[in-house]
Amino acid sequence: MGCNLCVPHPVYWLVAAVAVPNSSRAVEPAIVLIRACFCLGIGLLATGCSVVGWELPNYGFYSFAPRADARQMQPGIVRELVRRVTLSDTTVVHEGELRLDTTRVNGERVWVLSRRTIDAAGRQVLDSAWLEDRTLRTISTVRYAPEGVTSQRFRRRSVDAEFVAAGTRRVRRHKLLYEAEPYGAIGIDLVVAALPMREGFGGKIPIVPGFGEPLYWMEFSVLDRRMEPVQRAGGIVFQPVWLVDIVSQGVKSRLWVDDATRTVLRRDEALSETERLLVSRGPEIPAVRLFPVEGLAVAAGTQRTIRRGQMMQVIPLPLPGESAAVPPVRPTPPGGGQ
Repeated sequence: MGCNLCVPHPVYWLVAAVAVPNSSRAVEPAIVLIRACFCLGIGLLATGCSVVGWELPNYGFYSFAPRADARQMQPGIVRELVRRVTLSDTTVVHEGELRLDTTRVNGERVWVLSRRTIDAAGRQVLDSAWLEDRTLRTISTVRYAPEGVTSQRFRRRSVDAEFVAAGTRRVRRHKLLYEAEPYGAIGIDLVVAALPMREGFGGKIPIVPGFGEPLYWMEFSVLDRRMEPVQRAGGIVFQPVWLVDIVSQGVKSRLWVDDATRTVLRRDEALSETERLLVSRGPEIPAVRLFPVEGLAVAAGTQRTIRRGQMMQVIPLPLPGESAAVPPVRPTPPGGGQ
């Protein structure tokens, strides 16, 4: 009867039925001991796996958390404009950029998100997140703020957090095990944009926002699909856009998600009854390379300056009657490469 103290009664009777067939013969003491050890091992194994977070997340019990699909996402750089809107005024709070790129970690392709923004006091903050390739599960996050550097490492239901205070070498570490496999707060709008989109679809996503903070569930619901003007290649075209409502820690906001690229075009966050925060993301910022450009007409007898990569060369122009042949100049990339 010692097994009744190790595992629940249904499991005990199942193991007993498998270990010893139903018969009228006497059960040997050795068999009873083996059954007891077997039951105890199952109980300890289940407890150990739960502690280290090795079991599958039971969203059927906690809540519903669908998986994102990042196959439509593309790397790029977008301009982000943050405005504060009241009943009587609109103020530009910040204008920065958001970069989305890919890299390889341990041989696997992952997404890297970097976003420059400001905090409540107007100081610069840099957020970075590493996300899984297909599901956009959070691998790790780093936040560079004036107070210090906060980093998080996500291992299924376990989150390892570290904070290094600015100007010191003092390190604080924190490790928590949560009831569900959470996402990081950095880049959560990308996760929402990559979810399956259909009218009336909704659910909840578990999020751990920062250092040692408790888990909370962010609710989302897809409202409608409508045609709205979107900037494309220097022009404006009408594209289908999904409207998604979000409730995060009691704060309501709405996202406009492009159906083709699965990118968040705008976000409208209600700060109070009379104040809102509008975040709009413009077209991609192209990478521009500058090469030497000669003037159309230069007076004879003067000099012109031509830059070759990182070097500068001064070539005198020919005087009247001299040869007008000037050696051609080819742009050299930085670093002296061919």
